[in-house]
Amino acid sequence: MKKLIVTIMLQVLLALAAVHGSTFLPRATTTATTTTHHSTFLTTTTHHSVVIATIVGLPRGGGEGRKSKSSSPTASTVTASVSKTAKETYTKITSKKQTPGSKVMLSSLMLLLGGYLCLYSMNMIPNLYPTQNSFLFGENVFSRKGADVLCNEGKSILYAYPCTVSEALSSQSGITNIIVGSLGTLTAILFMASKLGDPSSFPIEASQIGSLFNFFRLVCPLFCVYLVPKIPTLGGNTHNPGAFIQVNWHSHAAIASWLLCPSCELISSVLSLVSFFRQNPRGDKMIPSDAAVEENSKTWVGTFYKSLWIGSTIARAVLSVAMLSFVIIKFLPFFFHTPSLWRSPAANDCEVLTTIKACAMEWSTCALIGGLYVLLAISQLVESSGRKLSSLLYLLPIIVFSSKSIGKTISNLLMTFNIKENYLKIINMAGGNLTDKMLQEMKAFTGWDEYNTDWNKCSITLKDIDNCNV
Repeated sequence: MKKLIVTIMLQVLLALAAVHGSTFLPRATTTATTTTHHSTFLTTTTHHSVVIATIVGLPRGGGEGRKSKSSSPTASTVTASVSKTAKETYTKITSKKQTPGSKVMLSSLMLLLGGYLCLYSMNMIPNLYPTQNSFLFGENVFSRKGADVLCNEGKSILYAYPCTVSEALSSQSGITNIIVGSLGTLTAILFMASKLGDPSSFPIEASQIGSLFNFFRLVCPLFCVYLVPKIPTLGGNTHNPGAFIQVNWHSHAAIASWLLCPSCELISSVLSLVSFFRQNPRGDKMIPSDAAVEENSKTWVGTFYKSLWIGSTIARAVLSVAMLSFVIIKFLPFFFHTPSLWRSPAANDCEVLTTIKACAMEWSTCALIGGLYVLLAISQLVESSGRKLSSLLYLLPIIVFSSKSIGKTISNLLMTFNIKENYLKIINMAGGNLTDKMLQEMKAFTGWDEYNTDWNKCSITLKDIDNCNV
């Protein structure tokens, strides 16, 4: 019992010394008694550790006692952890090697943009041309009266309409050439920079013959989108050898693109489809996967990509055949065998109707050349997708938007087959009225026009077209 009391007292003294830092505890001596007591203390410490812990935890001045360190992470620790995670993620992303598909994806996007600019700019012509001086005031080399004169004479202002895209672009200072011609130049630059999506290097490396063919494919659209705006037609002012040469260059550049572009894309699409179906498994080399081993649960993604590729390639082939058929069977015979188109200006309503039809057929054909390369770019984007599900986030919107734009152009072209019923829709003057944008532009010239024309009262509808054979 005495030993227990002594041990407890020693523990209390030790605790007080730890708390207060005092030195009143008796120092160890060499006596046997002290050694015994000390040994006893060491022996009983284990049994009474709870007592020591409780006593040591008492505060100096009472109250709640010392606050233990919190086990939750500090703000600096959390910040360091987040920073480390972000750095590891960034390193993982940037250190991932580019695949062959990702390297050529930029070229396909440039081709897509160039094709769309061609499609878009040509469809702008019916909105732009009626707002420039060539149409409003007859400042043109085709001897057409301006809309202001025609309006005051009681005639339809459509007598001032151009018969070709070349005529619409002939004025280098006109708004049509400034916008459409500039977009054509940009389109040509994008086509050349993209190398038509670089088909010679991906997905299957082309042979020497294939590379030469792809170079020829690249040159074909440049005639239309670059040379036609840069070498304008001169109308009837071809009374010298130089002017005659210029007109020939202009005409041949346009016709070459109408025939060669769809021909090359038809050949390309057919060869691609043959190569696709010859492969085993079908299309794996045409649409390579980024994954070393494709998961079974994602095989439907690969099948869906193959379906998109087949659809876009077949659409390109069908559009190529349709364009060639239209140009050879319909457009060129109509253009070259219609005398009124070669003796401007139009003398009656039937000739005006013929003029509108020729111009609409031409700008729609040029726009569809852009549509061919939009479809080509879509098939190339499918090829470079790596069959990743995430690639559909940009592919599907592109497909929907492009289909709508191409479909609208095809619809406008088909309306030329019944030009009597549709001529006002084609030129965006449905109901025989000028659009608000056209009126706004025309009214801006009020006071500049020597006739002070009231554009709201101008006649647009052609009245004597029932017996026209157009």
